[in-house]
Amino acid sequence: MILSKGFGTSKAIFSGKSLKNRTRHTIFQSKKSFSTCLAFKSTGKWTDEPISDLEGFKFKPDLQLSKVPVLPIVFCHGFLGFDKMGPLSYWRGIQQDLEAAGIKTMITKVSPTQSIKERAKELDKILREQVQEMKKQNEEALESMQEDGQINVDGGGKKHEIKKEGTVSKSERLGLGGQPNPSSGGEERPSPIPKKVVNKFHLIGHSMAGLDCRYLISQLGGHEYTFSLTSVGTPHRGSSAANYTLEKWGKRLGLLRALEIFGIPTDAWLQLTTDYLENDFNPKVLNHPDVKYFSISAGGDNAVSIYSPMRLLYQKVLEKDGPNDGLVSIRSAKWGQHLGTVEMDHLELVNWSLDKDALYLYRNLMELLAEKEKEAGIQ
Repeated sequence: MILSKGFGTSKAIFSGKSLKNRTRHTIFQSKKSFSTCLAFKSTGKWTDEPISDLEGFKFKPDLQLSKVPVLPIVFCHGFLGFDKMGPLSYWRGIQQDLEAAGIKTMITKVSPTQSIKERAKELDKILREQVQEMKKQNEEALESMQEDGQINVDGGGKKHEIKKEGTVSKSERLGLGGQPNPSSGGEERPSPIPKKVVNKFHLIGHSMAGLDCRYLISQLGGHEYTFSLTSVGTPHRGSSAANYTLEKWGKRLGLLRALEIFGIPTDAWLQLTTDYLENDFNPKVLNHPDVKYFSISAGGDNAVSIYSPMRLLYQKVLEKDGPNDGLVSIRSAKWGQHLGTVEMDHLELVNWSLDKDALYLYRNLMELLAEKEKEAGIQ
């Protein structure tokens, strides 16, 4: 077995237990050489707003995953968002669906109303801690590799559960090999074994989180651990819904002042306006050449039902910005390579619906990310 050091490193979260001290489950694979990524020098140029439709990409509603990414998926919530509240998950059913296909996931939580910068700093702290855990797991896995590509990974025997640690709930295992939650008793597919071990994540940001992630990558060095960012319903050019509510509710009705009296940050609200994002944020927060940027937008005649809470501001946004998901226009949601527009409202994009299923969006995205990993030599 040949181990070479290239441009990245990787090790994952193993619920705090050593590979050698737990029941092992063996996955067989043909003999391959692995390389470990440690450093990556950029040769590209920083860009401000590259937008294009991804040629040949089309969402397939009935897609059954056959190709999945090796790198963990990180879900980041939007304004007023959360990770889990009791039995409710912000990413309704999405994490479970992807883990069943052998995809390792992580759901993060940051301040729901703080500024983009502060939310990005919280997210950066979480991810830097998690990437260190991922490195540790990958080192343990590589050490335990046997001849001919056999890898001993955890099989476990405990009841399946998602590990929750403060501001992040994640698969038990983020590192190479094994199942996302190895104690699930084989209910999940094993994750594919990479050709090259890279300590990076695929970020998925809904709504404001897409802005948090862009800031994290551009201003905080997050490109070091980010392979791709997919923004879902993100107001990259601001939202006229934020403009309207800030003026009518925030200033005229005194809601801004009331929130300040109770010590509730209002920075997020102020920074979702079209003026701030177009004239302040976007000129400074440029795309990093080492990160792949994708986006998904929502809108159309049947996007926002008359029964949807998103209908409240839909007409206001339609008049100012055109077709939208109730809060964010299609035009504003496009960033990087645009994957397409779906007829869903802003909440339905994270699968909060009684009659629309958003799981297929994320399955299609996973297949795309797997292809991008293959192009990069990771799998």
